Amino acid sequence: MNPSNREKEYSIAIINYEMAGTLEESLRSILEQLDEQFEVLVVDDGSTDGSQTILDKLEEEYEIFRWVEGDNNNRGEARKQSVKEAEGQNIITSIDCDDSYEEESIKIFCNTYEKLNNSLEKDVFLFGKAIAIGPREKFLENNYRNIHTREDSDLERRMFTDEEIEFILPQHREIHAELGYKKESVKNILKLRYEESKGHLRGGVSFLFHLDYQIRKIKDLTQQGWKDEVFKILTLPIAYIHAK
Repeated sequence: MNPSNREKEYSIAIINYEMAGTLEESLRSILEQLDEQFEVLVVDDGSTDGSQTILDKLEEEYEIFRWVEGDNNNRGEARKQSVKEAEGQNIITSIDCDDSYEEESIKIFCNTYEKLNNSLEKDVFLFGKAIAIGPREKFLENNYRNIHTREDSDLERRMFTDEEIEFILPQHREIHAELGYKKESVKNILKLRYEESKGHLRGGVSFLFHLDYQIRKIKDLTQQGWKDEVFKILTLPIAYIHAK
């Protein structure tokens, strides 16, 4: 459906900044399940924590892996660089280097994508849980924007409104697990939720829609999830002011 002379069928485009503690375990969980039709590309955005030594080691060990340097100082711009640097016909994103992925999960997701591509007339964009895939050309057209956080949700909304794309949001179980991520204090949680809300607002979500969405979510969540949504609501007015 997307004829191209690019070498690889798929590029997994990942960004890293100061994640040395989980970087190797995360990347190995991905690399060990892939074959030569895949490329795994990491943009390291100026890490100083030893990440680059780990990336050098993995690059020597795996032929399908490479990494490049970045100095974007912004998640959206770093993800945009990863798409530009990728060599595959199709780009797999929304994968982070503090997550591990179940064996064969990425290949199964790609197989589903291929079947949909072969049965539908439009280019397919498949946006799952902690994984997304679509044709490289469409990523380059819409691409990530400089909104600091929630750049993935912003891209998702713009892909959804692209009339040339068959946007599919599959319902599937989690195929990834977080590695060593800790919400250490109320201050850190508030800061994280503030940044998330600001990213959504900069991506075009209205204040009232976002507030209503968070209130409705509270009803169906566990205690920890309920607390997270309350923190989002508390930080929303400040995020709204700073998002302008």
